[in-house]
Amino acid sequence: MKKDDDKDRLVVAATYPDDVSAHIALGMLRSHGVECVLNNEYTSDVFALPTAVFGQIRLLVRERDLHEALSLLSHPDRADDSGR
Repeated sequence: MKKDDDKDRLVVAATYPDDVSAHIALGMLRSHGVECVLNNEYTSDVFALPTAVFGQIRLLVRERDLHEALSLLSHPDRADDSGR
């Protein structure tokens, strides 16, 4: 695998206990141009059990975007001021 391919692989940027929190973070990152997806978000809907039973909802980003995503997630107040 090439090093460039490694930068395209998905990595976990954050985990959330519920889909509302996960979707807020997803929307904020996407509004700043960071491509991302959620993993494990529908498990609790399908089985009608709390997400905690199956683990956290994972917010995935490309490895090359991880630093920017972590920066935005750790300082959401700054992210709001710099919106695109």
